[in-house]
Amino acid sequence: FDETIVLTDLRQGGDPTASTIVSKFDAHDVVSSLRWSPDESQLSWTTDGGDFQIADARARSSQLQIPLYTYLQIEKLGGLFTHEYLNNHS
Repeated sequence: FDETIVLTDLRQGGDPTASTIVSKFDAHDVVSSLRWSPDESQLSWTTDGGDFQIADARARSSQLQIPLYTYLQIEKLGGLFTHEYLNNHS
């Protein structure tokens, strides 16, 4: 619940103490859902506050934050707590 996404490289035989941190992203809120596109280098996540964020794992600070609470009526509809990759472009 530290509002951080940490991307690690686990190729050291699955030993988490030997893993290398590749990137860290500030989610600015508690993360409720995280997805990684296996065909691309993108991560995306939703937060309890209703944000949807996308990050490119190849770039250190390339992160797009979309505050969905400004577009959706979160107080009436509820938050966005999960999401799914449908194809390489969504």
